[in-house]
Amino acid sequence: MPLTERSAIDAGSGEAHTRLNSVPSDPIRSSTTKLPVLLFNPNPVAAGILTMQLRRAGFETHMAVDGFAAVSMARGQQFSSIIVVADLADAQMRKCLHELRDAEPQAWLIVIIDPPVVRSRDLVRELGGNAVMDAPFTFSDLAWRLSVLPARGPSVG
Repeated sequence: MPLTERSAIDAGSGEAHTRLNSVPSDPIRSSTTKLPVLLFNPNPVAAGILTMQLRRAGFETHMAVDGFAAVSMARGQQFSSIIVVADLADAQMRKCLHELRDAEPQAWLIVIIDPPVVRSRDLVRELGGNAVMDAPFTFSDLAWRLSVLPARGPSVG
């Protein structure tokens, strides 16, 4: 049997993969060729946990816990996706979403709404968001969405 067909078990995930192809067959883990992901969550503990989960799933992830830092990072580097955990009742957060879209117009802007507000999906779209998720959300759903997105988002005009 050729070396490429020998299977081994990935210690981190418990999934089978070949010795020459060290990336498990899980599509979530096969997305490492994309540009990095920016995570903005004002809750530093939750941001740290989600960042670790994303990195473990194979996504190069940068984290910001305040709007100024998130916008600065988006202006200074290209990202495939920007994930924002947002309280849309907060005017400062809505302003930050708009600034993030302006700073990185081709990244997928995924907004996790926490807590939900009336017309939240319409409001996110008006602010330039491409996808909306309600909290609570599952990590597997978020990782799946990230894994199936193209490397760069659609132009938002």
